[in-house]
Amino acid sequence: GIAAFVPEPGVPLFEATPISPENIQEEDPRKEQRYLYMGGAAFIIIAVAVIVPLVLFLGRTPSVVTLQPTTVSSLSPSGLPSLAPSTSRFQATLNTVSQISEIILFDNEDSPQYKAAKWVSDEDQLMVQVGSSQFIQRYILAVLYFSIGGDNWEECGRNDVACDRGWSWLSNDKAECAWHGIRCFQDSDIIEKILLGNIAPTGNAMVGTLPVELAQLSSLASLVLIGSQPGFDSITGTIPTEFGRMTNMLALFLANLRLEGSIPTEIMQNATNLQYFSISENLLEGPLPTELGSLTRLNSVDMFGNAFTGAIPEEWSALQNLTIFRLHTNQITGTVPDWIWDNQYLYDLSLDNNLLTGPLPTEFTRLGASLETLELNNNLFVGTIPTEIYSMVGLRHVRLGGNNLTGQISNDWELLTSLRDLELYDTDISGPMPTVFETMPSLEQLLLHGTKLSGNVSESLCELSLQNLTVPTTVNCSIVEDCCHLIA
Repeated sequence: GIAAFVPEPGVPLFEATPISPENIQEEDPRKEQRYLYMGGAAFIIIAVAVIVPLVLFLGRTPSVVTLQPTTVSSLSPSGLPSLAPSTSRFQATLNTVSQISEIILFDNEDSPQYKAAKWVSDEDQLMVQVGSSQFIQRYILAVLYFSIGGDNWEECGRNDVACDRGWSWLSNDKAECAWHGIRCFQDSDIIEKILLGNIAPTGNAMVGTLPVELAQLSSLASLVLIGSQPGFDSITGTIPTEFGRMTNMLALFLANLRLEGSIPTEIMQNATNLQYFSISENLLEGPLPTELGSLTRLNSVDMFGNAFTGAIPEEWSALQNLTIFRLHTNQITGTVPDWIWDNQYLYDLSLDNNLLTGPLPTEFTRLGASLETLELNNNLFVGTIPTEIYSMVGLRHVRLGGNNLTGQISNDWELLTSLRDLELYDTDISGPMPTVFETMPSLEQLLLHGTKLSGNVSESLCELSLQNLTVPTTVNCSIVEDCCHLIA
């Protein structure tokens, strides 16, 4: 916990050597005059010996203070820099926060850690007791703030006096639980959630890297950092392996940023309470990690929009509580694994824009009516559309386009009375333009371009006022003006 990183109270920086009265001897009065002359000469010598080095000292770079050992494990065996100008509170602050951040980081006054230490020591009007849990908590939040460019945020940085989503960050007279995006446990000042990003239409201009110090918030249940458009929110670097220490984490969302590398094994091995996991829209790569299968409490997995490769691991078959499973827009190969259909409450399955092969799955019925979104478009699937799909009455979005599918459009689509979006574009589906869609009033989008359909778009279909209707150039689309769009 936080207390593990606070030095023991009462540990002095330096030890004093006491002077014993027995060491002081009474002098002969006859020697006083000689001592007087000798004392004067000694005074001059001492003055020179003290003043000259002092002048030289003031003109050189800061020295290093050697700290007394404490019971707290240190990240570095070296001492803390004695920074000038300095206050006793700032030195005490450095003594405390050096147990959380690497000591060398405080040599750089532009580092997020140095800025956070100066703020919590000298600028924070609350003047929280150095070493207290709240002091540590405010320091870590300040490190996060400076690490992701808080002073340049679009909203709710410390210079934003108009923040309407809570109090601005680093508000000097406000507890951190009141800052925008910070949630504390009920009747407690311990942070439960950090929810940042995607505020303004173009994001909140979060730029920087993820600080390892966040891992010291041992009670944190949710860490949510969501970007907007690439280039506006650009948190780069890798996901810290230290995040694996956050064993109480229930939700980890690091989405739409610019993170690189792979998923740290430490997270998958230790954060066993994790239920919601999103690392979508980043620059992550490598094979899908088998270790993710150990997070058996996962309800939601969002890993789309990266460069993950390989087949979906069989080890993930232990994930039996999924409601959302989105791996689209990667480079995933192989077939859709059979174990996916054992997740009885799965309502969003998105595997589109990958390299998946084989026929379309037929095991849909094992899900019952829970599945609402089925996205398998833009893969390498072959064959016909399985008849089992028409029994999935809960389906609202079906996207199967961009595959090597054949056959004709069945009249059984009308059984899916909740269907709003059907995409069968860029396939080898053939036959006359079907009339079944005319009896589906819930339909909002129908994409049939790039197929081998023929015939006419009926007036009845146009009367549905579809938001988007596309057909191939082999279909007559001129019966009703602006009813549909011809796309080869």
